[in-house]
This record gives sequence, structure tokens and C-alpha cells, in this order.
Amino acid sequence: MLPRDTENEKCYGRYVKKTLVTLAAFTLGITGIAAPSQAAPAPVSFTLNFVGVPCEGCTVTWQNGVDVDDQGFGPQETIKNGSVTFTSDQGSMAPGSFSINNPKFGFIDAATIIVMRYKGKAVGSQVTRKKAVAAKRASSCWVGYNPVSNGGTDSPTENSMTIRLSTVKDKDMSGKTTKSILSWASPTATVKGQLMEKPSSKFLSANKGRILVNGDLACG
Repeated sequence: MLPRDTENEKCYGRYVKKTLVTLAAFTLGITGIAAPSQAAPAPVSFTLNFVGVPCEGCTVTWQNGVDVDDQGFGPQETIKNGSVTFTSDQGSMAPGSFSINNPKFGFIDAATIIVMRYKGKAVGSQVTRKKAVAAKRASSCWVGYNPVSNGGTDSPTENSMTIRLSTVKDKDMSGKTTKSILSWASPTATVKGQLMEKPSSKFLSANKGRILVNGDLACG
């Protein structure tokens, strides 16, 4: 029988132990490393301020115009003290449209959409009621709100807009004459494309200055 080399055995044992400790530490390091957590975006708000014909108690509804799987008229707010505010916990508000309704007026079988821009009117320009009523084409597609504080490009002062209100005459479902809301951004707002029958178009047909729809409005 060959004599045991105890010194080599000890060295080998120490080597194996050291290797196992190193591997354990490495494994622990790999499994214990957590991806740096990202802070949730801060909630944002956007306010519509109404001027012109009083409409206290009227309802305003926002529709997401981008997420085709989440369309349909969604969050609804009631005008109080001349304004409504919409809040999103997503850190921004996607492009979309706003409908407005006065429950005191007769039902005309269509949603009235707030006009963001009339065709031929420059962004930032003021539009009179006379010109609004005469307009034949208009866009409802608001560009949305994405503040710089959450990685967007909009400044904190861009978290609101002014909407001018008036009325025009129309017929309700029974054929009786009723008032109908005429509403448009003042000053004229920047708009997105109006993705309806003509994807390249920014404008829809207007009736007495109003955009009237029976369905979803897509923006792009």
C-alpha cells in the first residue's frame, strides 16, 4: 500500500472548500441582484375652462382616441364653477376627444364633440361664433398631455385650455325644436389626425359648427 500524502489531501480539501464558498457567493450575488425599481409616474390633471353661455351641470366625457382596445366614452365630469378636471394615474393623457352634453336640452340622437380646430383656422387664433357656425370642417382630436416632469414635452402651464360655449337650434328625436351646444377651443388648439373614413384627414364634417357622432372617434 502506498503511503498517504496527507499534506496534499489537506491542500486539496482547502481548495475544494474555497471553490465551493466562491461559487456560493457568486450564485447568491446573481440571484440576489434585483433590477432597479422605477418610480411610478406622478398622476397628471388636465382642466377645461368654459366661457360664454353658462353650462353649470353639463357633463363632459373624455374618450381615448389612441387605444383602439379601450375606446368608448370613458371618464365623465360635471361642469362646476365653469370648469372640469380630468386626472390620469398613468403619468400622461393620451390624445382623444371630449363630448359635452346639457341634460336640459332635447336629445338629438348624437354626441356633441368639442371642436379643437376648424379647418383653415391657424393654431392660436380666435374664432368668433359667426365663423364657428359657418364652418364646414372641424377636428376634435386633442393632442393629449404629457408633462416634462414625467418625461414628456409639455410644460406645467399647458395643463388646461379654454372652451367657448354657445348654442344653435336643432330638432330633437320627437321633431321638436331644441337648443344644442356649440363648443370650440379658444384659442384654436393643435390637433392630431382624425382617423375615420379618411386616415390622412384631420377634419370631419361640421353641422352648424358642431361635430356630431354616433360612435367612437380615433385619433392618430
